[in-house]
Amino acid sequence: MAAHTALSSLSWGELLDQAHELGLPTSALDGLSPRELIDLLRRERKRRERKRRERRLNHGDLVVDRRHAAARQLNAAPKSTLTHSGPSRVPSCRADLVAEDMSHTGDLASCLRPRKRPAVLYPATAGICRDAPKGPDGQPLPATVAQLPPSPLVLDEQLVLLCRDAQSLFCYWTLDPTRLAEARERAGGGQLVLRLKDLEAPEATSEFACQAWARSFFLPVLAPSRRVRLELGVRAADGSWHQLLGSNAVTTPAGAPSASGEPRAEHGPASVPIPAIRVGARADSPIPHPDDPPVGIPAAVIPTAPADTPAPDLLVPQALVGPGPLVIGEIDEDARERRPLPAWLLPTGAEATDELSDRTSRLLALRKQLRGKGPTALGASEHLGATERSLGASERLGTATAQSAREQLSTMELPAADDARLALVLHAHLPFVRHPEHEVFLEEEWLYEAISETYIPLLSLCERLAAEQLPYRLTLALSPTLVAMLRDPLLGARYERHLAWLREFCRRERRRARGDLALEAVVAHYEQRLADCDACWRAHDGDLTAGFAALARGGRLDLLTCGATHGYLPILGASSPEAVHAQLAVAVEQHERVFGVRPSGIWLPECAFAPGLDDALARVGLRYFVADTHAVAHAEPRPAQDGQAPILCPESDVAVFPRDPASSEQVWSREQGYPGDPLYRDFYRDIGWDLPTHELAPLPRIGEPPRPTGLKYHRITGGHQDKALYDPEAAATRAHEHARHFVACRREQLSARLASWRDGDPRPLVVAPYDAELFGHWWYEGPLWLEEVLRACAEPGAPTTTHLDDYLDENPVQQRAQPATSSWGAGGYHAFWIDDVNAWVYPKLSAAASRMTELARRFEAPTAIARRALNQAARELLLAQASDWAFLIKTGTAREYAERRTQEHLERFAQLARMLDHQRYDERALAELEERDNLFAELDYRVFA
Repeated sequence: MAAHTALSSLSWGELLDQAHELGLPTSALDGLSPRELIDLLRRERKRRERKRRERRLNHGDLVVDRRHAAARQLNAAPKSTLTHSGPSRVPSCRADLVAEDMSHTGDLASCLRPRKRPAVLYPATAGICRDAPKGPDGQPLPATVAQLPPSPLVLDEQLVLLCRDAQSLFCYWTLDPTRLAEARERAGGGQLVLRLKDLEAPEATSEFACQAWARSFFLPVLAPSRRVRLELGVRAADGSWHQLLGSNAVTTPAGAPSASGEPRAEHGPASVPIPAIRVGARADSPIPHPDDPPVGIPAAVIPTAPADTPAPDLLVPQALVGPGPLVIGEIDEDARERRPLPAWLLPTGAEATDELSDRTSRLLALRKQLRGKGPTALGASEHLGATERSLGASERLGTATAQSAREQLSTMELPAADDARLALVLHAHLPFVRHPEHEVFLEEEWLYEAISETYIPLLSLCERLAAEQLPYRLTLALSPTLVAMLRDPLLGARYERHLAWLREFCRRERRRARGDLALEAVVAHYEQRLADCDACWRAHDGDLTAGFAALARGGRLDLLTCGATHGYLPILGASSPEAVHAQLAVAVEQHERVFGVRPSGIWLPECAFAPGLDDALARVGLRYFVADTHAVAHAEPRPAQDGQAPILCPESDVAVFPRDPASSEQVWSREQGYPGDPLYRDFYRDIGWDLPTHELAPLPRIGEPPRPTGLKYHRITGGHQDKALYDPEAAATRAHEHARHFVACRREQLSARLASWRDGDPRPLVVAPYDAELFGHWWYEGPLWLEEVLRACAEPGAPTTTHLDDYLDENPVQQRAQPATSSWGAGGYHAFWIDDVNAWVYPKLSAAASRMTELARRFEAPTAIARRALNQAARELLLAQASDWAFLIKTGTAREYAERRTQEHLERFAQLARMLDHQRYDERALAELEERDNLFAELDYRVFA
């Protein structure tokens, strides 16, 4: 590139060429005007020239690394040597593959916002564009990733439409800037427009003007339960329409139960493939004036609320419900408004006491009505569960009325529910965190704490009940990433070291606590707990998955799988069905490899479902999945029993088990559920925040003190009181009481359904799904509660615990309906994972998935090293797809780490794709990636084909 090129005389495409030749990432060009891009290029030229002068002054011209010389030789190659297999409209610029190579940008990328991405360019399927450079001896130089030149480029244009929630949609697109410029020129400088079309009513369209540099957009839902498609084009001044892109079709969420009749009960036919995408017909309609200032949909503020609150009432962007005309556009990150909290929040003070007393009276009266009333009691237990949940706050409110009500309830005779079924389903998952390059890494402690507080206690209680021959049934979903970490030798050794550190720390704490009986009891409790963990770990030779597999073979534990890396399937599938298939197929294969049997069911990542996903499940042999309540309650046609019974998907024969809201809130809700009891351990009061740094030895120091230890010495206590020391015995007693209370509520709930049950009907069922880490990690007494629940369910009159697979075998005839779009995140849809702070990841993931599919189809018979690179590229893409990163970015917890992980995996994928394009492999770099991201050792890249 000539140093004195007149930048102001270049076209936009030539300016992009200059930027890519300077190594600027595509994100650096995001949202820039031509003048801003020219200024950026000039600053970058000056910076590089200054660095060259500094190198000459410090090292001289003779000290030049051979690899740098080879890289300069490659970068100096004329552009005429590049070949293009795409259309001629593609500019001849050297963009990076999919994710920017951040190694040459200094601090430039850190100041750039990640939204409004430009078009993603990646290499074509053409062959190698130039020979490998040779050294003085005529032999090829050793290949490194940094040496490899940019590849021939094509543009993967697409427009992807996603349902965000019941009120809004989200779309993103990649578009060749040259093609856009040509379209606007033909239209006489027209406006870039998004046109939303109702496929069921073609005349119903809405258009939204957007900026030429925009690459994503939020739109309103025009109507619930409608099939819609989006088009991107240019609206000319004369009203003519010049279409550029068409999107996939989506069905907007219902937001309410269907008004149609009940579904028929029958078996489902075989699965059918997902239909191909077709661009809808054109229609014209007026658009907002282009001079009107765009007003973005502010990101909804998510209140701390039970997940079963009606979804449409939780996440409603203020711009969609406020007065005045609605104008939709790009995200306005500074415009955030909080809606009033929903009405289910408990009142406080004297008002709470009066309301609780009234609710208790109604509950006692309702129980009297339930006795002997037969069919009239159908559905009454739903009121019972909702009312009784308020009693969980009795200790915090400190009212004598509530305490008296609890005592009365505990002595009342309960109806039998032996013929009903209760399915307890736990979902155990952690993102893949493994950093062999660091001796100690803070985020790895997520796994170590979960092992000690959740996975070992869970395994121990299951083995204890099995040894007693207790007839219990429990369902456990183990995500493939968690299984990979539990079986990893490096992480296993580091867990043993972590456990040894904690045990030594407790021995020192015993000396500090001498003379304080209450503190001594807490420290002794932790000493015994850690000793039990060590004994269980060693009894299984450090492989907890083998213990769970043995329980599964014994029939008491049913093991489900999850997405390979917990990818958010409805979002991935909107642009790449191959990505969804890879997430599912890898998960099923890894499960079979570890546990010896193929799973029959799956816990969908984030319980996220969209129509068509059931077909993908059927294709990999999965029989059922667990979904949130409204996936079934809002199904079409409307199911019987208000969505409290499983349904069959219309085309795939896949069963859907809905979450029971009453049983979930009793355990999940901190305000109204069991975990908020003042006798329970306080999760947030870690001893690491209280002790001075020198007393935290021998724990390793990670970053600046203070640091959490995982040891909590205080109980919740309640109110604004000073935290009292934790009493393990009192907490255990309360956990047993809560377990009996939970089973009593389920007996009431299921007995009401049994009152109207007839022979031949599916048996009444309550599905109670929870995150496994709630038990022990977040709710320390959770494993004690769960064990007592299983014991109580084995008693006469209690509901029988069951596996979901066994329930389907026992009740093969189920009602049929199409499940609704849903997730179990706040708001009930996908908005938590599609927000102004995390939506930037999906265009990148979409482009990378398309790139992986192209590589998988191109390399039909790769060499050994090419196969290694392809398999590792598939691993990096799967890791980048984890929904955990978008979740952490949204919540703000470990946000920097989550953003870095997303970018790093995409960059590693890009490096591997570059090796494959040029068929020059850096074996050392490849081996390092295989060692660092080593999950799924038997992965076959062709799963993306």
